[in-house]
Amino acid sequence: GVIFDMDGTLIDSELFTEQAVERLLQDNNLPTENVDYKQFYGITWKNIEAKLHHLFPALAQKELAATLQNYFHHMGIEHPPDPIEGSPLAVREAGKRMKAAIGTSSNRESLEEVIDQLGIRESLQAAVSAEDYENSKPAPDCYLLAAKNLGVEPSQCLVFEDSIPGIKAARAAGMFVIAITHRCTDENLATELADMAIRNYTELPEDFWETIQAKS
Repeated sequence: GVIFDMDGTLIDSELFTEQAVERLLQDNNLPTENVDYKQFYGITWKNIEAKLHHLFPALAQKELAATLQNYFHHMGIEHPPDPIEGSPLAVREAGKRMKAAIGTSSNRESLEEVIDQLGIRESLQAAVSAEDYENSKPAPDCYLLAAKNLGVEPSQCLVFEDSIPGIKAARAAGMFVIAITHRCTDENLATELADMAIRNYTELPEDFWETIQAKS
């Protein structure tokens, strides 16, 4: 099985995460400078909400996840993010040869929008969103559920991921990992944690999918 993360791995959307958090802070008259927005990459809105509660006591009693999702989702509709180079073809090639899935920290409505945007629905056998599991990456829940839905053992799964929490989640699930470093927050750590690191899918060897299929 091959499991793709979505934001930052299939589409270049992580900046929308930053913009959603920044807008929320502005709406609440809170300072936006000196905020490390990269700490919000690769995790669910619920986890981002918890981080914001800790960083900004004024937000502690507010439910933020739904607002953040609303901002993020509408940004993606108004300005569809570019695919990571080669990502639609990679999903199609994976789907031809093996079972393919998406495992994302984003909500279902955004996941469905991206699947249609990239034209990859027929290539996927499963798609897991933040509503489907309890513990956010770096916990392995997302990827373990994706493997279960594919009917594939975790040890027989390959994950494509861009975020450090996501790479750690795939590792914790006992899966092989290829890091997508296009907008990775720590390229050195990603390279260290993953089995292989590439900037985008055009850097995969020409015979990559045939080789993976032969080994499966």
